[in-house]
Parts: sequence; structure tokens; C-alpha cells
Amino acid sequence: METALLLLPDMQSLGLGLKSVFGVSGAAELTILDRERNVYASGSLSEIVTCRFADGRVLRLLFKYARYPDATRNCDLTDEHFIVQSWSNVPYEAAVYRHALEPLRLSTPKFYGTYLEPGSGRVWLVLEYFDNAIPLDELFDGSHMDTASNWLGRFHAVGEHLVANASVFFLKRLDAGHYSALVKRSRSHAGKLDHWFPWLPDLCARFEDFVASMWTRRPTLTHGDYYRHNILLRDGNIHPVDWEQAAIDLGEMDLACLTHRWPAKITQCCELEYQRSRWPQGPPGDFKTVLSAARLMLYLDEIRNLPNWTDHNERLIFGQEMRSWGECLGLM
Repeated sequence: METALLLLPDMQSLGLGLKSVFGVSGAAELTILDRERNVYASGSLSEIVTCRFADGRVLRLLFKYARYPDATRNCDLTDEHFIVQSWSNVPYEAAVYRHALEPLRLSTPKFYGTYLEPGSGRVWLVLEYFDNAIPLDELFDGSHMDTASNWLGRFHAVGEHLVANASVFFLKRLDAGHYSALVKRSRSHAGKLDHWFPWLPDLCARFEDFVASMWTRRPTLTHGDYYRHNILLRDGNIHPVDWEQAAIDLGEMDLACLTHRWPAKITQCCELEYQRSRWPQGPPGDFKTVLSAARLMLYLDEIRNLPNWTDHNERLIFGQEMRSWGECLGLM
């Protein structure tokens, strides 16, 4: 997996970038009060910057930094650095904020702009930072899952109108071919799991044919990684973050991510809340089938990690759950 080493900009460079984003020039017009590493950073380097404007207004901002175009040229291993995952794509996320999320005026972080770092050529993304927000995965009782489902349904409802809009031509489109390739990749791991899942090759073969028609229905704008760690809760409101995986896809994939391997009672509550918010007049007749296919897809995607699992009982439970979704779809 490709990675890159990133360095935080020095104070002078940070100040120049801030002034460029906010269109100010004089030193007295903008002052950096504080900067701190974002403890929730995962795929890309990010930090929290507190600044004050000449009118006394104070803003807390989240800076996300793209990989260097030339990592070897721009890295000094004697300095503080950060490993950036290959899937990180800050310029793409910036385009998602600018062209897709900002026009929808939802509760996502406010997009302030981008900055092209002189010399290195890397892109900075500047967003609103939510103080006193907590990721849903730190609420272990499953509370507010229904609120996250309601937000998701409303988001997908308005996102459907964006699909044909020329302003979002850049969005990834996860069609049947994409998912067919994912199933093939899952099938390639079957040989390592024959002892545990001898039925897996047949399930993959049948499911590959099944998805050919499934992923042509109800395309909408999706988050793409709508797991609880990417959903912030503040004052009872939902604020999804980390939009690097956003795409045109089936909305049911996001709902499957949110409820992946959660107890049936909570899952059913989330499904009902999602249906009410996305389709007030009632869900389409194939909703359950499409959602079940999305759930099975998540299991097949996770297959590549199973050979590294040391808990055999957990591996067995995972296989039983995956098989049950195949049976639910009539594929076994």
C-alpha cells in the first residue's frame, strides 16, 4: 500500500495560507491563537487552528492536508511526520464539499476554502471545527442511531436530485461493474477460507450475477463511509465528517454501514427511521432486498481481513451471519 510522509506547515506558512483562504492581507487582520493536532485524524494529516480576526471574531478551524505530489522530495525524516494512507484524497473531498455539500445546506461542516501550498504543490482543505462534538462510536449503547438514520434518509432524498447535475460530474460512480469486481476480489480469498466457508465460492458466483441488476436502482449522493466513527453528535444534531469516499451509489449502502453487525432491534429501528425520512409516502417495494444485498456486500468486502483473525469463534460467527444474508436473498 502506498503511503506518504506529511509535515505540518510552519507558523509563517500557516498564516499565509489562512490569509489566502479568508482574503485578508494585513498582519493585524488575522492572528493565529493556537494550533493542535487532531487526535481523530486517520487517513490524512489534520490539525485544529484557532484564529482571531480584526473585528474580534474567533474561529476554530480544521485543516486537512493532502499528500505531497512528490513525497520523497518534500519529506525530512528528522522532522515531525505523519503516515498518510493511500486512499486519502483531500482534493477530492474538497470538491465534494464545494460542489455537492455546500449547495445542500445540511449540517455538514462549513467549507471555507482550499489553499495550494507553494513549492510542495499540496492542497489544504479548511473546514469548520465542531467543538464539544462526540463521535457516535464513543456512545456504546447505540443511542442516537435513529437520529443518524433520519439524517441519512433526508440526505439521500435531496441527493437524488444532484445525480444528473453537471456540477458533480467529478463524483465517483459505483456501478454494477464496481461491485462485480469487489465480489471477484472476495472470491479470490475463498481458497484461504475453505475449511471455514466451503460454500463461499458458490455464494460469490451467484451474488455477482445478482448485483448486475441491483446497482442500477435509485442512485443518489452517498457518504461512502457512513460508520459511527465518521458521525459527530453535538447538541442532539448529526454532523457527518470525512467525505473522501463520497460517490454516486445506492443509499442503502450507507445505511448498511451505519448498522453493520448491530443487534436486530436497533437495526430495525434505524431502517424504519430511514424509510420515514427518505420516503414519507412509503418505501419502494424492493427496499428490503436492496438493503440485504448491501449488507452482504459489506461482509464480502471484509473477507480479505478474515485470514488475520485469531479468534476462531468470532470468525465462525461472522461466517454464519454472512451466510444468513445469502439465504435471505435466496442465493444459498
